[in-house]
Amino acid sequence: MEKSSKLERFDVTLNELEGELSKLKGVAEAYTKLQELVNTYKTITRQLEEYGKTVEELVLQQVKKHQEIEAALAEIAEANNANFEKLKELNAEADKSQSAQIEQLRKENKSFYLDFERTLKIQLEENKSEIKRLIEEERQKIKELVEAEMEKRFHTLLSSQRKTQTTVLIFGIATLLALITVIVKLFFL
Repeated sequence: MEKSSKLERFDVTLNELEGELSKLKGVAEAYTKLQELVNTYKTITRQLEEYGKTVEELVLQQVKKHQEIEAALAEIAEANNANFEKLKELNAEADKSQSAQIEQLRKENKSFYLDFERTLKIQLEENKSEIKRLIEEERQKIKELVEAEMEKRFHTLLSSQRKTQTTVLIFGIATLLALITVIVKLFFL
């Protein structure tokens, strides 16, 4: 019995060793996977550091570009302000120049119209009776034209009125005939 008990113990020990071996294999596999994860973590960390540096460089470039753009915009704003001031000065000078030119033209026009008025008065006095005669002739022509046009319209209106009266008469006769026909049909039928 002792042999069998030793064998049994040996068998138990072997089974325990096999269990421990399978546990060790599991631990070894877990350690291998953990080692892979650590390597992957290191790779990812290294890549993130590289990306971080790249992003940092891009941010610095963007900040630099932004500063350059702000500087350029400031220069443009200053140039616009300077140009605006120059335009205001030029407008003021142009207004003064135009005012002087307008005043000169006004004086010249006034002188011209005074001369023109004198000349016209002289000519009107010389031709006053001729003008009156021409005006009277034109007035007479216009009166004749108006009378002729009124006569023409009167005849047109009279003709239209006669046509309308004839149409009303024909319509009345037709209505009367229709009425008589209806009455005859009512009494004789």
